Amino acid sequence: METSELVLKVIQEETSAPKPNMARLYSLIYDAVLPVLDFDGFAKLSLGSHWRRATPAQRARFTEEFRGMLIRTYTKYLLDYAGTRVRLAPRQPRTRSPKVQIVQVIISIPGEAPLTVNYWFRLVNGEWKAYNVVIGGFDLVQLFRQKFGAEIDAKGLDAVIESLATTNLETSDPARKGGS
Repeated sequence: METSELVLKVIQEETSAPKPNMARLYSLIYDAVLPVLDFDGFAKLSLGSHWRRATPAQRARFTEEFRGMLIRTYTKYLLDYAGTRVRLAPRQPRTRSPKVQIVQVIISIPGEAPLTVNYWFRLVNGEWKAYNVVIGGFDLVQLFRQKFGAEIDAKGLDAVIESLATTNLETSDPARKGGS
């Protein structure tokens, strides 16, 4: 919850400025959000059966470009929803596994109905990391699996990776352009 509050505070500051400081926003995402995400797990689940057929090099490259896509999408979402308030749901959903936890938050967007977001966490090297997000009932892993699966079937995995890479390079993310 502390991460959400920090992120929203900076977003509020940036969206009230005449022009948002994108370098500051991306830095915030890298510093506050990235450490709690399991990109390897998220990417693997999003590719589904295509992951097993991918070479180690394809897996690594897809994971890197998938990471860039998530960062880009998340930053855009935050900018689009300035003024949003986030609160932890009073009761957390339970899972069958002690190694998996769901953190449910309620997002209040001015002028809209509240949105429920479930962050699915699992232990990765002794730390809790998010590997999936379900937003208003839409499971991101399932959506990505369908999207990428159809594209891979039509064009191949390398073409999908190249498409992600091209789109990621077109962003204003200074860290990606600067090679950090």
